[in-house]
Amino acid sequence: SKPAWPEAPEKVMAEDLVIRGGRVYYRSAAEAPGADTHPGSPGADTHPGSPGAYSVSFADVCGASLWTGRQMGVFAWHRPEELPHTHLTGEGQAFKTYAFGCCVAEVEVDLRTGHVTVERVTSTHDVGHAIHPALIRGQICGGIVMGQGYGTMEEMRFKDGRAATLNYDTYLIPTALDKPEIRANIFESDEKYGTYGAKSIGEPATEMIAAAIANAVSCAIGRRIRHNPASPERILMGGDD
Repeated sequence: SKPAWPEAPEKVMAEDLVIRGGRVYYRSAAEAPGADTHPGSPGADTHPGSPGAYSVSFADVCGASLWTGRQMGVFAWHRPEELPHTHLTGEGQAFKTYAFGCCVAEVEVDLRTGHVTVERVTSTHDVGHAIHPALIRGQICGGIVMGQGYGTMEEMRFKDGRAATLNYDTYLIPTALDKPEIRANIFESDEKYGTYGAKSIGEPATEMIAAAIANAVSCAIGRRIRHNPASPERILMGGDD
């Protein structure tokens, strides 16, 4: 897109820009002396070609994008190389990268009602290169609450071949009040095949928590819970154990 400041190229690529102190700079300019200043500030060099002349506030960028109808996103396609894998036999290398993680859930079970309260979850993930740690932690926290739903309350019921859980009055999902204390740990590793060295985190954060909750419930009541969710019926009556 065409930048909003003078004396600049017609087209600027995202990788040529860097955000610092709420302003957008050319990457080369941000690394130059005086890059922390902007036009009008003390010590700013406003001569064309200086770092100060080639910066704009991030708020102005967002506003220009909104009012001109331009998308502040980047879309691309990537086709990974073929891997030596046989689907028929399950042999070979199925994926280029593998995500690893560990999850521990601490629960409280009311043996009179069968209600399960998830008190605390500690989740640690190998994410390769953590490009944006805050977003990664957000993914982990969101995945934990989603998995908590699978593990404690969400269940599709059928009657005469039809779904009986049609609305949220019968198909329950966690709310903010159900959210446990979360400890999200990020472990970085060298990953040469992932995009910018990163690995997946959305699904791994979700997939582990229901099993962790079931294990914690089993420790509390003295027998295994082999089907999700760990509902009061399954805890008190055995369900389909």
